[in-house]
This record gives sequence, structure tokens and C-alpha cells, in this order.
Amino acid sequence: MKILLVQNFYSETLTGGAVTLCRDLRQALRERGHEILVLCAGPMNDQTENVSSKLQHIKPVDDAKELRTLKARIEWLLVSRRNYFITRSVIGSFNPDVVYLHNLEWLTNSPLLAAFDSGKRVVVHAHNHSYEDLWGVKTGKGRYFNNMIFKTGIPSRNVEVIAVSKSIAVGLTQNGSIEKKRIHTIYNGIPEETFKNIDFSSDRPLKAFFAGAISSHKGVHIAIEAVAAARKKGVRLELEIAGLPGNPAYFHQCRQKVKELDALLFVKFTGPLSRDDVWTKLSNALFLLFPSLCEEAFGLIAVEAMANGAIVIGSNRGAIPEVVGDCGFLKEPTPEAFSEAITEVVNMDKTEIARLRLRAFQRAKAMFVLEDRIVEIEKVLSGKTGNKDV
Repeated sequence: MKILLVQNFYSETLTGGAVTLCRDLRQALRERGHEILVLCAGPMNDQTENVSSKLQHIKPVDDAKELRTLKARIEWLLVSRRNYFITRSVIGSFNPDVVYLHNLEWLTNSPLLAAFDSGKRVVVHAHNHSYEDLWGVKTGKGRYFNNMIFKTGIPSRNVEVIAVSKSIAVGLTQNGSIEKKRIHTIYNGIPEETFKNIDFSSDRPLKAFFAGAISSHKGVHIAIEAVAAARKKGVRLELEIAGLPGNPAYFHQCRQKVKELDALLFVKFTGPLSRDDVWTKLSNALFLLFPSLCEEAFGLIAVEAMANGAIVIGSNRGAIPEVVGDCGFLKEPTPEAFSEAITEVVNMDKTEIARLRLRAFQRAKAMFVLEDRIVEIEKVLSGKTGNKDV
């Protein structure tokens, strides 16, 4: 097949769940004999073969209020029109068998409309809740975004949707905008090579790890406060925070929080890390702290933690319970709840801790191996899959 893969940001070095998965998918589909062209936003820091960075993105913001300003609406409209015509042009020159819209966040939704208007087969990979607004599942919110190219709405006919979790799939069908038979729930995955031999009975240092965008909706401040609270209870835990600032003001607040709590000696910001470095950190940490305040669409970092023997303490939001199951701790995203979970684990018998870590590893290997997910995605792209109810 010839596949046009549309992605907001793409790089061989960028981290983040959707970018990492896109990179894995591109490589795996090419190895399976498909011709892939990635269409994304630029400029790019590294040049990659068969990647076109012609699209534009609007300024990513952490505060939804910023998206409601007149300036933001005008920017959205202008970027929408540009991305629509660029996508149509690339579809015309590349002539793909299928347009695979992997992640449109900050690109506007116009590449999707361009794909529909081209008459090509369209597959949407729903990595977040934005498509619920797009197809009118949540009334009232985000409706002005649907007016790109001076047209309203997006047709839901003749589209196959890959939902990264049941949480996303259910949201897409709440008012019948998308037929259940067109939605395929396919979990994200990590390469099988991630699953290495682990001695689950060995002790790990009292280290906690956070990886992701340093944005308020990710609850980084909660992780900082939880570790500080645990230390007051006698748990000498250290915390490393890896990731890019999603919002400079919030990043500054987090650093100030560390100073206010007199936590400079046990809370460190490492900046963005490569995937291999993240796995190394997780393989040497006792905990992954995942105190997300938003309705997480999936949570790939939780799978990576489970595969590397770290115990997940995550919030009970979105798809995190789907991923973690009974193999970790699901709590309200508050410092008190997270510090209590930390203390509970520290006070557990070593045998109990080993069993919990082993059970999490086995769950990740049974449900979230990337190579298995690629086979399912390929079937959807080719149109050879049977329809699945949510």
C-alpha cells in the first residue's frame, strides 16, 4: 500500500507518546513492504527520508482560554486554510491508497477535511478526545473550530477510526455520530525488545520518576508535593522529572514549588530524555508517578514503567485504569492520596512488592506489545479487518 501518514510533529529524536508511536509505526509498516510518506509540521531539527514538513501548526498553549481569543481564532482559520490546500496537494502528487491521520493536534482539523474531499480511503487514529468535539459528541465546546475553510462540520461517513482506548471509543459513540462498527479499539504498544529479564525480587532504590510534558494538566506539582509529603513520613524518596516545559509559566511554578518545599536535594529536573534513557530511568526506579488531572486517552509511559519493573501510581482518570488494571495503584490526583500510596508500598513485604511488579510486567507483555498492535493497525489501513463493536 501507499500510505500518507499525517502527524503534527515528527522527528527521529522527539519524545512523547504519539510521536514515538508514529515513528514506530512508520518503521514497522515500511519493513512490511508499504510505501510511507509522512506529512507533518516544520521546521524539523533533523532531516528524515520520505518526511515532508510543509504543514503549519498553531501555537500550542496550556490554557484553553487562550484558544478563545480573537487572535487565536484568526490564527486557527489561517493555518486551517493553508493546511487544507497543502494536504490536498500532497494527496494529489503522492496518490496514496489510504490517508492515515495519526495526530492532528495543533494542526487544526483541515487535513481531515482535505482527506475526505480527496475521495481517498481515510483512517483516523484517535489519540485524544478532540474528535469527540469534532463530530459533535460534546455539544457547545470547540464548535467554532469546525468552521475551517468556511465549511461547518466534518462528515463521519466512510471513515475508519482507531481508538487508543475504550475510554476514547465510548466517547466517540455517545450520541451516535460515529457508527460503532467503524471504530476499532487498538491499544498503543511498545517494542517487544523493551521486555527484558528482570529480577523482581531484587531491591530497588527509593526513586520515583515522572516523564511527560511539564504542563498543569499532567499534575507535575502533585508529584512534587506527594514526594515531599512522603519524606515527612520518613520515606527518603527521590524524584526525577523528565520532559519539556509545556508551559513556561507552569514550569517556573513547579521549580518555585521545589524551592518552597526545600526539596532541591531530592527533586531534579532532567529535561527531555531519549526513549532509551527513559527506559533506563524506569528500570532503576521503584515508582512511576502519573498524577494526571486530565482524562488521559491512554498513557504509554505507564506501559513502559510496567515493562521495566517500576510500580505505577497513577490517577484514576481516563484510560489509566484500563492500562494499569489491578497491577498498580489508582488514586485521586492529590498529594495526600499519592503519598499514602507511596507509604503503602514502602511498608509492604518484599514478596508482595515482587509479585506486584511481576504481575504488571506480565500484563504489559500480554496486552501492549507493539508488534501485535501493528498487525491490527495494518488490517484497518488495508480495509481487511472485520468490524468491532465498542
